[in-house]
Order: sequence, then structure tokens, then C-alpha cells
Amino acid sequence: ILDTDDTIEIYNFENELAQVFMNIINNAKDILIEKDINEKLVFITSYEQNDKVFISIKDNAGGIPTDIIDRIFEPYFTTKHKNQGTGLGLYMVRKIVNESMKSEIKVQNKTFTHQDISYTGAEFIITL
Repeated sequence: ILDTDDTIEIYNFENELAQVFMNIINNAKDILIEKDINEKLVFITSYEQNDKVFISIKDNAGGIPTDIIDRIFEPYFTTKHKNQGTGLGLYMVRKIVNESMKSEIKVQNKTFTHQDISYTGAEFIITL
């Protein structure tokens, strides 16, 4: 579900930003499938505030367990089966956003309402 401001222009590394989006969205897709969520939702929102662009990507997969949320950007950390993930996807996401793009990324669990239904999921916020 897109809620984006089409007037925003970003001058940065296009391919790297696409890789960031793909990693986050693929992780959301994987957990929505793994948890067998009936109505699989991914929300992408962008807005500009105080000369910064914020891009939010959130899902309705229940969120990240609080005992591991602080570790998900660590290299080789994965919750997936050995054959499904290397633990480098979100590490590379943070590396690209922080180092290449000179920007910030954070993650939090978020409870929100969509069409009068309450959901909880992980929300990644990229600040450019």
C-alpha cells in the first residue's frame, strides 16, 4: 500500500536505495509467508519534513521479537533457516544507508490501524 509524496526528489545512489528497498520488502514478504498471515500487507510511505525525506516501510507480520530487535543489523545474524538466509541482508541495508548514503535507518515495532483493523508489525524508517 503506497502513500508517497510524488513531489519529493532524492539525489542519491539509485541502485543502492533500490537494494535497500528490496531487502526490507523481501524480509517482510518472507515473514508474512512464514507466519501464514491471511491478509499480507506492506505499507510504503514517504514524506518530507525539515529538509529531510522520510521513507517508512512497515508490515503486519506481528513485529520483531524484543529480545532480537537490537541485533537485526548485525552481520551474520539471521532468524531464517541456514539454507534460506546468510544474515547479511539487513547488515548491508544499514551499511548502505549509513555509509554510502550518509543517512540513517532505524527499526521499531509499530501498532497501527488500517481500514478499522488493528495490526502490529516491523517498521523501518529511512531518513535521507
